Amino acid sequence: MSSPRQRPAAPTEEELLQQWAFLDSLVERQAAQLRAGVQDVEEPDELEGAPERAELEGLRTSLALLEAERDDLRGRVAAAERQLALARAHTEATAQERVAERARSQEAIGALQRRLQAAEAAQARTEADLAQTRAALEQAERELQVLRHRAGQPHRGFWRIGRRPPSG
Repeated sequence: MSSPRQRPAAPTEEELLQQWAFLDSLVERQAAQLRAGVQDVEEPDELEGAPERAELEGLRTSLALLEAERDDLRGRVAAAERQLALARAHTEATAQERVAERARSQEAIGALQRRLQAAEAAQARTEADLAQTRAALEQAERELQVLRHRAGQPHRGFWRIGRRPPSG
C-alpha cells in the first residue's frame, strides 16, 4: 500500500516572479532566434526517444500553463491598479468635498454668529427702550394720580370770582 502522494507546497510570489522572468527571457530569446533564422541547438529537430518527447511536451504544456497564469495575473494586477486608482480618486474627491463642506459650515457658522450678535444688540436696545418706556409710564401714572387727586378736591381760586362753583 502506497502513501497518498503529497502535493508540493505552492510556490511563493517571488518564485513565480522569477519563473515568469526566466520564461519571458527564454521566449524572447527563442523568438529572436526564430526571427534571425537560427535554430536552438539544445532542441534537435527529432528526438530519438519517446521519454524525451514526452518530457518536452510536458515542459511545453507547463510553459503554456505558466504563460496563461502569468497573463491572468497581469490582468488581475492591472484590474487591481485600476481599482486602486479609482479608490484614490474617490478618496481625493471625498476629501475635497469634506473640505468644501467644512468651508461652507464655517461660513454658515460665521453668518449665524453675526446674526446672533445683531439679535443680541437689538435685544439690548429693546431692553433699554423698555426700561425708558417703563420709567416714562411710571412718571405718567404719577402725574395722572396727582391730576386725579387735584380733580377730586373742591375748586379754589379764580373759580369763585364772580362765578358759581360747578355743581356736582
